[in-house]
Amino acid sequence: MKVYLHFSPQLFANTYLIGNEITKDAVIIDPAKITEKMIHQIEQNGFNLKAVLLTHNLESPYETGLNTILKIYNPQVYAGSCFSENVIINTLRGDGTIDVAGYPVRYFAIPAHSSYSYMFQIENAVFTGTSLSAGMIGQTSNTYAERTLRNILKTKLMSLDDNLIIMPFYGPPSSVGVERKFNASIFQDFENKPF
Repeated sequence: MKVYLHFSPQLFANTYLIGNEITKDAVIIDPAKITEKMIHQIEQNGFNLKAVLLTHNLESPYETGLNTILKIYNPQVYAGSCFSENVIINTLRGDGTIDVAGYPVRYFAIPAHSSYSYMFQIENAVFTGTSLSAGMIGQTSNTYAERTLRNILKTKLMSLDDNLIIMPFYGPPSSVGVERKFNASIFQDFENKPF
């Protein structure tokens, strides 16, 4: 598995191109902005773009990037909901596994972050979207959702192997072990805090 990280300075967001060097299939995760460099990497490596995975359904960051990809290639799009009438979405529900680009891709629902947020695990990498960045959890709309997000991250993400690399939508990569050790916001004590 080869992972290409593309950072968009306009959106301060990460887009990931994952290429399977054996099957020559590829997947893009969170296409915030599609650059000439990314298209060049797909073409130069002879990748066949099979899928786009969306960790969250915020229309504006994806609108340009996803539309650009769909004008050039014909990938399947996987997300928690259909947020556009112009895009055919393979809707995900709950937790499960799909086969994409020659990889079994585990997906985990993160409903506390937003109704349609997901994390994806491909081999030794977990793409957390906006639910987690290095050292902090994602923003939520209220205290109840924040508590629920912490519990979901503890249950679903912190139960994974320490060596798994975390690839967030915002910020630098991390690992499950580093987040377990240093991300106090996941393990914050709510016992003495009012609702």
